[in-house]
Amino acid sequence: ALLGILKAGGAYVPLDPLYPRQRLTLMLEDIGAPVLLTQRDLVGDLPLPANGPSLEIMCMEDVRELVANQSRLNPVNGVGAENLAYVIYTSGSTGKPKGVLVTHANVVRLFDVTRSWFGFGPDDVWTLFHSYAFDFSVWELWGALLHGGRLVVVPYGVSRSPSAFYELLVAQRVTVLNQTPSAFRELVRQDESAGAAQDLALRLIIFGGEALNLQDLKPWFDRHGDQCPRLINMYGITETTVHVTYRPLRATDLQKAPGSVIGCPLPDLQVYILDRHLAPVPVGVPGEMYIGGAGVARGYLNRPELTTERFLPDPFRDQPGARLYKSGDLARYLHDHDIEYLGRLDEQVKIRGYRIEPGEIEQVLKRHPAVRDAVATVREYAPGDRRLVAYLVPHEQSAFGVCQLLRCQRQGLLNDRLQYELPNGRMIVHLNKNETDFLYREIFEQQSYFQHGITLNEGDCIFDVGANIGLFTLFVGQMCKNAVIYAFEPIEPVFELLRINAQLHGLNVKSFQCGLSNENTTATFSYYPHVSILSGRFADAAQEREVIRSFLANEHQAGTDTTTSPSGELLDELLEDRLTSKRVTCRLTTISDVMRDNGVERIDLLKIDVEKSEQDVLLGIREEDWPKIRQVIVEVHDSDGRLGRITSSLKGHGYDTVVEQDEALKDTSLYNVFAVRRNQNGRSKAKTTSSVGEEVTSWSSPTGLIREVRSAAKRELPEYMVPSAFVLLEELPLTPNGKINRNALPDPEASRRDVEDKYVAPRSATESALRDIWARVLRMERVGVEDNFFELGGDSILSLQVVAAANEAGLGLVPRQMFQYKTIAELAAVAGTNRPTRMEQGPV
Repeated sequence: ALLGILKAGGAYVPLDPLYPRQRLTLMLEDIGAPVLLTQRDLVGDLPLPANGPSLEIMCMEDVRELVANQSRLNPVNGVGAENLAYVIYTSGSTGKPKGVLVTHANVVRLFDVTRSWFGFGPDDVWTLFHSYAFDFSVWELWGALLHGGRLVVVPYGVSRSPSAFYELLVAQRVTVLNQTPSAFRELVRQDESAGAAQDLALRLIIFGGEALNLQDLKPWFDRHGDQCPRLINMYGITETTVHVTYRPLRATDLQKAPGSVIGCPLPDLQVYILDRHLAPVPVGVPGEMYIGGAGVARGYLNRPELTTERFLPDPFRDQPGARLYKSGDLARYLHDHDIEYLGRLDEQVKIRGYRIEPGEIEQVLKRHPAVRDAVATVREYAPGDRRLVAYLVPHEQSAFGVCQLLRCQRQGLLNDRLQYELPNGRMIVHLNKNETDFLYREIFEQQSYFQHGITLNEGDCIFDVGANIGLFTLFVGQMCKNAVIYAFEPIEPVFELLRINAQLHGLNVKSFQCGLSNENTTATFSYYPHVSILSGRFADAAQEREVIRSFLANEHQAGTDTTTSPSGELLDELLEDRLTSKRVTCRLTTISDVMRDNGVERIDLLKIDVEKSEQDVLLGIREEDWPKIRQVIVEVHDSDGRLGRITSSLKGHGYDTVVEQDEALKDTSLYNVFAVRRNQNGRSKAKTTSSVGEEVTSWSSPTGLIREVRSAAKRELPEYMVPSAFVLLEELPLTPNGKINRNALPDPEASRRDVEDKYVAPRSATESALRDIWARVLRMERVGVEDNFFELGGDSILSLQVVAAANEAGLGLVPRQMFQYKTIAELAAVAGTNRPTRMEQGPV
């Protein structure tokens, strides 16, 4: 269609069907063209203009046969060099698109003056990667056809899939690749994970369309060098016919200060950097770029006033009709005669009286090792209230945990899940804070499972039986390099959290939604949603109540719980609520069957925590499989001699054993048995491959990442240039042209961590007293009176601690009020208004 239009003597105007209908309507009305070439399946979506001349619609499918019967000779059309070749629409500052009038001479001279640099020829294979409504397509399309090369039209879906596009480059043996820096960054990531570099046939990679950060090219140079393919940066503008400057890139350029160096003007163009009086500025001083020469377009379609404003008489040349295009771009000449692009003049923003270049902020953010890409922009929260917002794309390697979290959010895996940041900065999903904190202290801080000779080595195989939400699995996976973990959790809602947590942290975990026993069967379990670690096949609410009561009493006596202890009656009421259970049917299998079905020849650590089913689990190990198990840790509920039987069995199978009871569990029937095989079959007793203090090697917490990036920005930028909000994105949104789509950036989340004025301080003595109690119970430094207790991590046990402490302070609260009034402000308003019942009465 494009060739046909040009041969007939017309000029083409590309309309991208992906554009919004309103934009297409404005363009069609502005063009007033007599003919619209399209396809049948697009006709119904086209917003045909209501006013203007009649428009003849021709579908390519309908005219194919008619065209085939026409003469194959080129028609005589009388078109000259100064006639229009195309009109491409660009964005306007007023929001109305404007059509740029480009002639045949503008296009042909572009390839004439660059021929010696690129040596394009019939052996070259190009891609039409960009929308043909974007002027970069002029370079791609006519660069291939004018030199007799082959043009590969890239399907839209492939252009949006770095892996599919990389495969296309390899399969089609592409030699000339034209990319915006944003699109190329994604391709670099794909290249890093691809096979040998010789799979690519590229000889030239040409950048354009937006500013290039040289540091983004380091992974590419590290892998390919800088000889083949050659990398070229070409700054350009639609109004000056695609390209204005030329700059070959070398790996040594990375040693220079970050910035977008765009090189020198094309031979038939002039670039002037002028001040507001149109006087040249000295080397190194920023000014606005003005472009003159053979590439300057005719002007704007139907916009004479705008044409006069932007296309000015050239005061530096005597040639009649010579003009300069006022680019609106900020730049400066460097001492080596290169030009450095500094951003758009109209992207300058004013915050609190200071003029700010967002590009400068972006460069600082991108230098942080946890950040792969960044955009800084301004959001107006209210009239006159303008704030800087930073959008960050985390680095896939150094911030793997955050990337996984964003990926899981996009996949919907975290919908309605409670997220929690562990003290070590790891993000997980869980059931409740109190239970998670208990497990964290036991597993991560006290390392209760790694005592009495229990060790792990790199690449070990671990069976986590009774994995719950996966904290032990997570601990082992991050402290033991290349560990293979088999995790078993029979209760579906808990298993789903285990599966998500393993995925969040990229662990090599094989998850099984089943329990282990001495036979393959099904059984009914008691599931306690509020105390899931007590759930099990033989759970008994009365026994579990006594275990919790003893644990809380021991913790308080040991001084590890510094909060006010609730009264006995209050605790009974709480336990009655927390031990509400559900009956669920679960599948059971045996350890030996799992080993056989999965080809497991060695278990380096068998950890069993299954609430009274531990003996059945061990009975599910066939005699021939016992020698394959190096170490065992098992929590034993000692009743009817169970502890003695299990200990004797382990000793009989060749283990040295140690029996231990946690101080917090004295006066209960719970014991831990540590068993290490006497004959290690030559395996060294190396200690675990890393310690807890070394376990966090990358950014896993979104809040931690944002906190560090903000701190780094504060170290390099003045206070007024530090963004007030940071938003993490899996990818930056791109336009059909491959540029960053700033209009598609989401509104910043008004979270309490990122928007400081969401914090509301206490306004009365009652609010202050409650604030202090909440902060102490929740172990938080900063609590606002509008914050939700349960969103801050509170739960029913902690709510009782608040009530007990509030009553000691004379505030007169009852437990149910904590669930009715969830903020300090609401709670303070009703304090002392209800008389507690006997069951609600706290200590006097």
